[in-house]
Amino acid sequence: MKPEITNTISGYTFTFPDEKIVANVSRIRVTGDGITGFIQFILGKSKTIEPAFKFNFSSSPTRKQLVKSLSEKYTEWTPEAWLGIIDELIRQVETLSSSGDEGVTIKPTTSGVKHPGYFIEPVIMKG
Repeated sequence: MKPEITNTISGYTFTFPDEKIVANVSRIRVTGDGITGFIQFILGKSKTIEPAFKFNFSSSPTRKQLVKSLSEKYTEWTPEAWLGIIDELIRQVETLSSSGDEGVTIKPTTSGVKHPGYFIEPVIMKG
């Protein structure tokens, strides 16, 4: 159930061809609280478009709630199918959001830096 992944300007498009489901994931943010982003589903042959919503990819209760909601609303897919789709979507987003260049720590340096002086010492500094 691996999706086809396409880069977009604001995120990724995940296409699950066998299930006829497309998930547009955008505005992905990695914070101390986890990975969040917006998801919009395009479902089935009729290409029903679900409204976009913010989703926490790192939250297990949020995932369970989404699976329950989608399986109640769209009975064309079983709850097990929805769970597999959402789990794979989360895995892919976590992998994609953790890839990239390593972070660079910028440290201040005092070598070669000259103090600008004061207009009124030590109250008003020049520059």
